[in-house]
Amino acid sequence: DPSNHQTSIKGSADTTFDIQNQSSVISGLRLYDQTASDAVINVDNSGSTDENVTINAVEIDNASAFFGGIFVDLEFGDSIYINGNYIHGITSLGAAISVEGSHEDARIYNNFLYDNSGFNGISAENATIYNNIVTKQSGTGINVKNNSKAYNNTTVNNGTGLQVSSGTTGASFMNNLIAYNTNDALVLGGSATHDFNAYFSNGSTPTLQTNDLACDPGLTNVNSTNTADYELSSGSACIDEGTELTDVTQDFFGNARKKDGNADAVYATDIGAYEADGDTAAAPVISSFSTSPNTFSPDGDG
Repeated sequence: DPSNHQTSIKGSADTTFDIQNQSSVISGLRLYDQTASDAVINVDNSGSTDENVTINAVEIDNASAFFGGIFVDLEFGDSIYINGNYIHGITSLGAAISVEGSHEDARIYNNFLYDNSGFNGISAENATIYNNIVTKQSGTGINVKNNSKAYNNTTVNNGTGLQVSSGTTGASFMNNLIAYNTNDALVLGGSATHDFNAYFSNGSTPTLQTNDLACDPGLTNVNSTNTADYELSSGSACIDEGTELTDVTQDFFGNARKKDGNADAVYATDIGAYEADGDTAAAPVISSFSTSPNTFSPDGDG
């Protein structure tokens, strides 16, 4: 829980954390009232390889930063894991979370982004973006770039829900809940594989793919700072309507996917960052078995 901080750091004339070509872990901090000409957390490992960076359980609160909250530039062999962070009140020309470059592994997951001003909530290339909640972003909730995958995110009450950046190739997005966005639900500036997404009450609705839905998620309050208010309501038609993805085996709270959330005896993944309560799919149980005599004979006659 990023609200359980180990250390609070107030204010800065420039980047609060500037990581250059090294492996690092930043965790358990509250960074607030920041003014940065770069980003509040800036990771530039573009000049080296095989560096691993984790940014976890950090709260960034009330910052004015040109490149946003977390900005990452990586090189081949580098890895970045950005998870469990709470970023709110950011004013920038960039994104609350931005990942650029070619890298070994980049994962942006289980983050809560609330009431930020800038082009994007999350913007990333060559990354897997999943189980994030992005709300009240003045621009676009999630901006998908080259070879990125956006799965099981809840992007609601933003300017635009989700965008595939101009010129993008190799991207995909599935199982996302895209609702209550003021302008567009979806902007396709590049090419991407997409299906099994749910759209509801946006300024405009895209052409639905074969398994897309126009379903009411029944969210409690899309202006809330309580993450539980972004769960699907009981009886929502968005429950059990996603497709199973190997990248996403748990939800925002760490609950297992998939479950029988609508009590129809079918175990399926839900749309969005949360998996509705229900029975978890169990491993097959062997109730009985039989054997046949082994006709092999050690003396070679059978």
